[in-house]
Amino acid sequence: MIGKQVKGRDFSGCLAYVLGKPGAKLIGGNMEGITPQELTIEFEQIRQRNERIQRPVYHCALSLSPGESFTDDTWRDVSAKYLKAMGFSRNQYVLVRHTDTEHHEHVHIVANRVRRNGEAVTDSWDFRRSEAILRQLEQEYALTSVVPTWERDRSSPTCRELEQEGKTAKPSVRRRLQQLIDRALSDDHLVTNLEQLTDRLAESGVSVRLRQNQKTQLQGISFELDGIAIAGSKLGRAYSLARIEQRLSGRTSSEPQFQSEAARVRKLIHQQVKQVQSLPKLVEQLNQAGIKAQLHTPPQGQRLMVEVDGKFISSSRLGNLYGARVLVAQLGQPLETPTQSQPVQDQSLPRVSAEAHQMMLIHQRLRQQIDAAQDLSRSLPEFIERLAQADIRATIRYTRQQKPQGITFSLDGVTIAGSRLGAKYSLQKLLVRLERSQSSPPVSSISVDEQESIYERLYQHISQQIQKQDKRQKPQDEVALAIAQHILSNGKEADIRALVYSPRIQEIKRHSGREQAEMYLQQLLQKAIQSLEPEEQNRFTRSQTSTLQSNGFDRNS
Repeated sequence: MIGKQVKGRDFSGCLAYVLGKPGAKLIGGNMEGITPQELTIEFEQIRQRNERIQRPVYHCALSLSPGESFTDDTWRDVSAKYLKAMGFSRNQYVLVRHTDTEHHEHVHIVANRVRRNGEAVTDSWDFRRSEAILRQLEQEYALTSVVPTWERDRSSPTCRELEQEGKTAKPSVRRRLQQLIDRALSDDHLVTNLEQLTDRLAESGVSVRLRQNQKTQLQGISFELDGIAIAGSKLGRAYSLARIEQRLSGRTSSEPQFQSEAARVRKLIHQQVKQVQSLPKLVEQLNQAGIKAQLHTPPQGQRLMVEVDGKFISSSRLGNLYGARVLVAQLGQPLETPTQSQPVQDQSLPRVSAEAHQMMLIHQRLRQQIDAAQDLSRSLPEFIERLAQADIRATIRYTRQQKPQGITFSLDGVTIAGSRLGAKYSLQKLLVRLERSQSSPPVSSISVDEQESIYERLYQHISQQIQKQDKRQKPQDEVALAIAQHILSNGKEADIRALVYSPRIQEIKRHSGREQAEMYLQQLLQKAIQSLEPEEQNRFTRSQTSTLQSNGFDRNS
């Protein structure tokens, strides 16, 4: 199993990518929302409790090897264990399964690094911790084992090196050094010590540098080619000083894949901890397996000591999963290997909590009732009255100038802002939808203030769309013409009345009177019609636009 971690700043962009892929399926999590917009709002509410965290987004992709597959229940179980081990047991997260890759199955985890109490999950050594957790999950679920990045004999080329190789069609210095060193060490009879290796590599243009400590003991090795020096350990574990000395002495010539002492100790601890019931028994099993182990009991608690490379160290130095406290929690747990044919039973986490599930049902019911009431209503009061018949109380929020600003909906004791249900349920969008759904003049229950608010907000909405397309500052006349063209091309004829509320027309009306404002509007519409395609021009006649103009000004605008 492979895990790729990324920490970012923007929940919205990450969720849009994860949920927007073709075939993406939300299969788990502990969130209430189901859309990128809803989930972003939830994530941001918690993120604001710790403004110091610059990268609150934790995005991890878990991938199986080719030919391996998990059910949704097993993916939920694996992801929950991974998140718990990484420190995300009390954090918001969603789990999304992707089916866009043919060669390997994978899921995406998007989590909030900020907990509900404002604390943040540490990212210290998270790549090392992730690798250790993945190795443990591979054994638990009988998956193909992947060698950790820090235990590979050869380090892979960097992205920049691969890009350079593609441009020049030549191998990178890293790859060439690896090949030259392997070639020099391939003949044990010709190269048996470091001096001979240095001479052999010098024939290929490689200079070797040995690093010594203050006691003149060899401490490291580096190789230089074409003016670029790279430490042996950066080329891979097989090219470190200790490994090269072992290869020269013939101790590892028959081992295709070297495994470090620390990795061997980790593997044995992981195998034995599932089969014993106590730490003393674990120590006994490790000693029988050839690993010297001791159990210390200082005042602060038990500590497992193991011998690695001739030195006794605390088992916690092998990784967070190998500390005494963590091992005690795992003692006596049977080793399970669930497969696709035998899904995990009674272990998969519920998709959401009972409280979150209830909130999702309320959101769904509100959306359905709002859509139904909007389709049957021709005014805001009528819309609110129809919602009341469905036991939903809608409340309009007003500014200090007594203009409508927002709307909230209450159902079963829960009050939710319209924008939380989605952009289309905000007051501005609802007013636009109500206006566009009218096929006849509004009923008498619509007040003059409501009429003005509807068309004024419609104008503001279209103006914002125009400004997003072209962010440069425009004269008011140019802005009004662009809005008129947009309305004629994309809106209904009734929407032309929104132009009455443009700042330019309102200014002309205040200073020069209504007649001058009507004349300006008529000229504006004529220019807008002339800019349209011929077939679109036929949709609008001068008599129609004149009538629409009069209707707009007659509404006390």
